[in-house]
Amino acid sequence: MSVLSAQVRTLRGHEAPITTVLTVSDVTDWDNPRPPMVISLCNDGKVKCWDPLEAKVLWSRDEGVVTAIAADHLTSQLASSCSTNATIDIWNLNNNFSLQKTLCSVPGKAIISLKYKHLAMSSLPTPILMGYIAATHPQLSSIQIWDPNGDVKPLVQLEVPPYSGMLSKDILQVSRNGLLAIINTDTILVWNLGILTPQESPVPPHTTVHGDSTVTITCWLHDNCLATHCTQKIDIWDVNTAISATHKRAFQFQYRESNMYTPLRSIHTSQIFTCLCSSNQLLLAGDPNGNVHILDPTNGNCLQVFSKPPHVSMVTNICADGERVMSCSKDFSIRVYRWTQDNTNKLESLYTLLGGSVAHKKHDGFWKVLCTQSSCLGICGNQIKVYTFAVKLAETV
Repeated sequence: MSVLSAQVRTLRGHEAPITTVLTVSDVTDWDNPRPPMVISLCNDGKVKCWDPLEAKVLWSRDEGVVTAIAADHLTSQLASSCSTNATIDIWNLNNNFSLQKTLCSVPGKAIISLKYKHLAMSSLPTPILMGYIAATHPQLSSIQIWDPNGDVKPLVQLEVPPYSGMLSKDILQVSRNGLLAIINTDTILVWNLGILTPQESPVPPHTTVHGDSTVTITCWLHDNCLATHCTQKIDIWDVNTAISATHKRAFQFQYRESNMYTPLRSIHTSQIFTCLCSSNQLLLAGDPNGNVHILDPTNGNCLQVFSKPPHVSMVTNICADGERVMSCSKDFSIRVYRWTQDNTNKLESLYTLLGGSVAHKKHDGFWKVLCTQSSCLGICGNQIKVYTFAVKLAETV
């Protein structure tokens, strides 16, 4: 696959800083693929859906205060939670954004994060929709799970202690095989979504990871292991083994919570990392000085470091797929990398995308980057920079 040309668009229209950006691909028209639809939420509760090629708004929701959004491209659904009436609206993206149904939530409490998940083997229907409802001490927070195509009431509720610390729109971290993790200061709570059943009683965590200091960032590694970063250390936790052991000891499907205090492995670093993600069974981490580190989680070795000039300021986010890696920075730059083809687990730096018109003092640089097969999105302030590539696929013989 090679890039033939690129177009740059800026999506403008939000009056407040953007907090969440999603992309939704049209899976109904494989013969005429287009860049995914872009959906954005800003912190004044307004939602907009964009055509990235035309840089125009296709649909917007200005009524009420939306606190969280999630989208599922397989069902072409958009879920949006409204704090004014404690409901979640399900919109059909393929039917002129028509309202499909409204789900019931907890009155008087706002949902701060939503996420769809398709489960391969589970007693729950697929997909499910998860919503994190935050509460302060002494009230309990909770995670509610709905069938977006079924009853309006939740199927099951997960029991969460009162939250302390900074809340993130990405607080729900889900692995590919259905393990759900959330950070609560120095503790990570984990559930196996695949063994949940519809029930009225709140379900406690299946396992709890206890760090020795406040955990700042986390990501899933190898589906079954969790990587957590605190201060100058990355811990690797074998979460799935702990859940499986608890499951075997359980009696009549009453799962006991297991507690993990010792990580499978610890990687001590000289850096305080600002972001963390995994790709090709490796860890990718950014630091405040603009460097991107490639770490081997099996032995803690640093395989590569990309230093200046890719970024000259803090690396704020890294995203990766099986072929490419992208990093963004407060210096309004996005760096694109590619995995080498020689099976050496190394990246090669390709090119840098610049912020252009959005790079001014009003914004604080790119805080998030998203990549799709044919486009790249950089988010800063109340604007989204869209880089759309004309891609030539390799010919098959």
